[in-house]
Amino acid sequence: MDAITSALNGTSTSPLVLGGAIGLLLAKKLLSSGRAREPSATSLGARVVLITGCDSGFGRGLVEAALAEGFEVVAACYTPDGAAAIEATGGGVATVTTVVADLATPEGVEAVARVAKEVAGARGLYGLVNNAGRCVPGNCGWAPPVSFEYTMKLNFHAHVAVTYALLPVPVWKPALRRAKGRVVNVSSVCGIAAPPTNAAYSASKHALEAYSDILRAEEEPFGVKVFVVEPGTMRTPLALSYGDTWKKGYDAAPAARRAPYGAAWAEATVQKMNTDIPNVAEDPQITVKALLECLVLADPPTRVTTGGAIPTIYRVLAALPDKTRDRAWDALGGVAVPPAALTRPSPPKSRVVSHVSIRVRSLAASTPWYEAFGYTRVGAAADGMLFLEPGASSIWRPLLLLVEDAAMPQRGACYEAGLSRLSLYVDDLDKALSRLTDKRLTPIHPPGGKGGTAAVFHDPDGYCVYLISFHGAISLYVRFMGWWKGARDANPFSCTLNVTDARRANAAFEALGFKTLVDITSPDRDMLPAFGLPRDLGIESIRLALLPSDGFIGIVMEWTSTPKTAATPSNALAISVDDVAGELARAEKAGLRTEPATLRSYPVLGEALVGACFVDDCRVEFVRFLDC
Repeated sequence: MDAITSALNGTSTSPLVLGGAIGLLLAKKLLSSGRAREPSATSLGARVVLITGCDSGFGRGLVEAALAEGFEVVAACYTPDGAAAIEATGGGVATVTTVVADLATPEGVEAVARVAKEVAGARGLYGLVNNAGRCVPGNCGWAPPVSFEYTMKLNFHAHVAVTYALLPVPVWKPALRRAKGRVVNVSSVCGIAAPPTNAAYSASKHALEAYSDILRAEEEPFGVKVFVVEPGTMRTPLALSYGDTWKKGYDAAPAARRAPYGAAWAEATVQKMNTDIPNVAEDPQITVKALLECLVLADPPTRVTTGGAIPTIYRVLAALPDKTRDRAWDALGGVAVPPAALTRPSPPKSRVVSHVSIRVRSLAASTPWYEAFGYTRVGAAADGMLFLEPGASSIWRPLLLLVEDAAMPQRGACYEAGLSRLSLYVDDLDKALSRLTDKRLTPIHPPGGKGGTAAVFHDPDGYCVYLISFHGAISLYVRFMGWWKGARDANPFSCTLNVTDARRANAAFEALGFKTLVDITSPDRDMLPAFGLPRDLGIESIRLALLPSDGFIGIVMEWTSTPKTAATPSNALAISVDDVAGELARAEKAGLRTEPATLRSYPVLGEALVGACFVDDCRVEFVRFLDC
């Protein structure tokens, strides 16, 4: 100290000693800065502090700490139960006054401000701790705008409104300026860097951070101090329920909004949240202590983060370039299951068969059956629908859409009008049958046919799927298309529509844009036994046709006897188009019965505009995928 005194009195001393003296003074100043405590009472009695959000978490803990410190507390609670719990902890050398109010409403703000002023009286309000908050997690793609409004009302607008009510213009009013008091805004590390899945909450905390900075600068001349506390992940009800709250929001979102993500991704995400958050969450008393220090220390830091590594990680993330930070968030929070939309096949181009719909009584029973043929699931089921795709291909091939209908009536025979059949091409039928036999799937009858060889199967609900292997001229076309597509089993070859009048049906197909590939005038009756049908049943007409930009064949078939079954399920051949209204108009002009377009939500492929026409009783859909 002699060196310091000499230096300050101007006594000759060396620069080294002078520098050391100044260093000691700075060190002393830094060590003492912010640690001195304010007197615990005014000449008029204990200081009054208003704390909001006292039902649980930081608010509840701070009420107890502030009472122990000697503050008189006004505790704003959202529920009567929360207020009753607070009142049970009061007493001793200090008192607590509770007020039950919804701070997201003007009436709630008015009630809390009125009680705080009444309790403070001439002392003025020494402290306002804006702690009330809510968290409505969700991804921007499915969290509705109302969740942002709901969050901002309490996490930001309520704090602004309460602060405004307690900062009257005349400095002699019983409020913050009267007491030269303090505003402590409880923000979050999400106000430093915004993590995915929590946009509404993070936006509210970023807004509160900006508001606090401006309020601090503007209120400094009036003697009001403003502090921000940014907690990391703490063991509070809000944090520990985060995953379950996120999942509830996902489940409540419209199906079309959930479709790009899928149930598997959602389950993996919530499991990771419920595992990670408890592992990093810390004792909330760490934050309570920081909040109390903002009230009792003479000059605390204006911004305090609480917790271990989490605040440091968030500050590092905030300093990173945007794209680097995005990749870091993905590494920290990503799950092994990607969103369904990222695993979807390339969207179908216009004027190709996009999918064949087959109604089933149970997805659980039917899906493994079709998977045995080489189909694989595309994403997850949604609203009783599931897409399956055939084996790998270099270009689009029609998907299979299974539509669950537990009340579906019994199907009729495969030759009845209005029914359809799906054909899968294989290069080697014997090899395919051996593979299916290993999976305990056998044809309904022995394979049959001359120019082609067919083996017929019934799915669990009686829908007819058959394997076919051609010989002769048509096999050249099929093999070429398989080579061109890079396709392997299962290779969807055709969908057959049974009609009562082939002439009219063929004209309708032409009107819909199908071009004739071949008319078969002498059908191979040797194939009928494979379907369990007698050779003398007879087929009047078979036409193979396709869309010019597609390789999938539509077959129009008229039998000599084609009974109609009123309970025929409405399977469908779906065509991807650019203009649903135009296609419906074309169908109506051709004399076909139509259904107006409606909005439909598909799993994986999202929303689509769907209209339909009927070739006899066979349903043909026009689909414009809106999300592809």
